[in-house]
Amino acid sequence: MPKLSRGTKLKMSIWENVSITIAIPLFNRLELLKRTVESVFNQTVPPNEFIIVDNGSTDGSYEYALSLKNRGVQIFRNRTNLGMIGNWNECIKKAKSKYVVVLGSDDIILPNYISTWKKKIAKVDRQNVAAFFSGGYIIDGNDKIKGIYKPFNADLLLKPPRSLRFLWENLHLYLSTTGWTVYDRHILEKLGYYRKKYEIAAENDLTVRILPRFPVFYSKDVNFAFRRHGLQGFDKKVKNFDFTQERENIENGLRVYLDFEKDESIAKSFSQKEQKLRLIVRIPASYYLVFSLLSYFVGDKRAKGYLDIFLKFYPKPIFTPMTLRLGLKWFEKIFREYLRNFYVRLGMRNRTIQDYFATLP
Repeated sequence: MPKLSRGTKLKMSIWENVSITIAIPLFNRLELLKRTVESVFNQTVPPNEFIIVDNGSTDGSYEYALSLKNRGVQIFRNRTNLGMIGNWNECIKKAKSKYVVVLGSDDIILPNYISTWKKKIAKVDRQNVAAFFSGGYIIDGNDKIKGIYKPFNADLLLKPPRSLRFLWENLHLYLSTTGWTVYDRHILEKLGYYRKKYEIAAENDLTVRILPRFPVFYSKDVNFAFRRHGLQGFDKKVKNFDFTQERENIENGLRVYLDFEKDESIAKSFSQKEQKLRLIVRIPASYYLVFSLLSYFVGDKRAKGYLDIFLKFYPKPIFTPMTLRLGLKWFEKIFREYLRNFYVRLGMRNRTIQDYFATLP
């Protein structure tokens, strides 16, 4: 085995001192859970801690989790079902590392996920960064790659007060939970964790509490796969994801921006002119005008529902040059993502994400 130089050893010791917990909030979905767990075990550098917090599973998922104890996994079970948001918070509270990933029990992290984040975090560890986020692959229920979301092409350290404005300008509107984001556990504790007020839009709520107060870091490296499928976990049971649930999630997200619009810390992120234009609400709400039109042209019955959301939340007046500019900007983003994902699917040739990465050097 070749000897490592003193400089290499020093670099390794620095990033190895970055501690990361992988915490899986569990509620049923046994077969998908197994794939998630194996993706954690397949890391080139293991997490400092791997925990699973069960929220009352009834399909054998908890029993499977217990079988992982001899592989170093810590297993916890809530006395009562805390709901999805409550279990996210429980995962954070159980973690011992400085940094924590609340990894969905149906998602996958790629082999270099932990090693990449340790190296990136080590470079900015003293700058009080609250969240480290990246893009990710989109996979289906059979692990096949359907697309990729990658908002920026370079590493970025974003600092308040302008970080929120920068992300809004680039149409990246919140820091997602699960493997998209690594959080500083101590900062989450200061902020009061996720709040249940907005249900699944607790992610949006946490984002607008973080961005005006703490730096965030974006990594251009993609080492995460988000699973998009019809079966989703909610508070008390697993159920099929339909438009009623989708609309509720969307409206909760937009309510976050309405509620925080006049918050003093948020206001500092925008110029006075931008505040008067109500960009914090206009930018996200205008997406649903464009999406309703695109849905209509492809015969999607949800088109009217998306239009109703736009009309309900978009600040008046509606028919202005600003609306047109925002609409064109969203259309350009959607079109570019469509083309990129088309070529991604073409290049994948219907392979699973595991098969694809097994062929890489």
